[in-house]
Parts: sequence; C-alpha cells; structure tokens
Amino acid sequence: MSSKIAVRNVILLLALVALFFAHRGTAVAASTPAGFVENLERTVTIMREGHESELDRGSGVNTFDIIETGMMGYAMIKLIDGTLIELGPNSEAYIVDIAFMPDTARLHIDISRGVARLRTGSIGLKNPFGINITTPRSVVTASNCELIFGVEDEAETMDIVWMPKGPKVSVFNVGTGDLLEVKRSHVVVSTDIDNNMSVADIEYEEYENEE
Repeated sequence: MSSKIAVRNVILLLALVALFFAHRGTAVAASTPAGFVENLERTVTIMREGHESELDRGSGVNTFDIIETGMMGYAMIKLIDGTLIELGPNSEAYIVDIAFMPDTARLHIDISRGVARLRTGSIGLKNPFGINITTPRSVVTASNCELIFGVEDEAETMDIVWMPKGPKVSVFNVGTGDLLEVKRSHVVVSTDIDNNMSVADIEYEEYENEE
C-alpha cells in the first residue's frame, strides 16, 4: 500500500509542477522575444494579444504567442537558449514560460495539435527537469534530448529520437494519472483516444557494458 501511495505522490507532484509553470509569471517578459523564426514555408501565423498576423523569417516569437501552421505550412523557431522547435503542417503550439539565467533554467511549451520536433538547447543541459511539454493528454518532463510529438484528436505519440546515457523522460497522463519513465532509447509513447498509454518499439542503445 505504501508503494502505491508513493507513486501517487510522485504523480501529484508532477501535476503540481505543471500547474506551477502554467500559472507563474514568465522570466522573459511577454514583449521580449523568447526566440526567432529561423525558417518557414507557406503560411505561418501567430495570435498575439487577440490579433493574428503572418510570420516571416527572422520574426520574433514571444511567450504566449500562439503559432499556427497551415495545411502545407512549416516553421523552425530557435529559442534564446538554442532550443529548436519545428512545427509541421496544421500544427499549433506556444511557449508558456522560458527562463535562461545563471540560477534559473526552465522551458515550458504547449503543443495543441499537429507534429512538432523539439531539440533541446542549453536549458536541457543546465536543468535535468527543466523541459516541460504539455499536450491535451500528457505532461512530459525531459532534459537533454530530441523528441517528436504527434498530437491528433484520435491519439498522441511521442518518439524519443535521441537522449544520452543517464537522463530519462517522464510522461504523465492527465486523464488516467499514469506515469511512464523511459531511459535512453528510441521509443514511441502512445496515448489513444481512451487515454490508454503504452510504450512500443524500444531499441536500447549499447550502454549496458559501459562503466
């Protein structure tokens, strides 16, 4: 019974951390760019303070700017710490919170729909729990890694493309309270329409014999 309580406490802690990031003030002011558009294709728009406009290469992106790509759109955004975010067609995402200072390093991104690729920068190196990604069904906590998300109405997937020895990715299902932790592997973490979580296609790297 005590082990079940401990697991439940960890789950509640992750949920509280996510809420903490979502509701606290940002270290980077809303008017200060959190990053810039490195590349884009077709139409990519942002919704800023209720006003929609098109993005161009070199445009600044602030916290809480809702970025949307069209049916054939694509955007690559480089954040102030070097983190790269790529959004595929028909995707929507925004930066909830970012801080990159000597004593504070954190990043919280919300992916509402579509396909997104995240390659972490200096924040991922500074803070082992510094990267938080929320989707409609999950809260993901990570550090130094590269992830691909697929967020659709029917299901969600997360593919760990790269992660060094040591760190792990935690995935919390907000619907069921399930918590998964995955270490240094190529793995797809799936959440279907019924909020069932599963891990498949694990291909562990050859670290077992290393000291």
